[in-house]
Amino acid sequence: MNPELGYSLNRWLDVGVVVNFDYQSISADPTGYYNPNLSSKQFTYGGGVFGRAYVLPFLFLTAQPEYNWTSIKANDETYGGTYKTNVSAPSLLLGLGYGRRVVGQNGFFIELMFDALSNTNSPYNDAFGHPLPVLRAGFDIYLHQRR
Repeated sequence: MNPELGYSLNRWLDVGVVVNFDYQSISADPTGYYNPNLSSKQFTYGGGVFGRAYVLPFLFLTAQPEYNWTSIKANDETYGGTYKTNVSAPSLLLGLGYGRRVVGQNGFFIELMFDALSNTNSPYNDAFGHPLPVLRAGFDIYLHQRR
């Protein structure tokens, strides 16, 4: 979940803050068919700011610096071992998006971003440290709509 609160500075630039919450859980499989009897829980939280510059009425460039903390706990059901770790990392998500945006009216957006910093502890990297695409979508709801 990534709630955002933003403000339109003018007809082509939006800025705001973002909060991140993500929980993942993998249950042990006693048959060992898809998982070798390992269970894990991962909780990631953080926040940052964003900026969106509309280069065309429907196309924007976006930048989103963030800082996230991740807590991981894994249990080996076969041997009884437990692994716990807490990591944190800065991220700089850069990308582009598409949306319907008219200042003062409701709208929507979809964006594709990548972490430009590629920190090994970033939640936006795979297990090998390679950046993963970040796809987000949302709705714009203006609190002071034009009449």
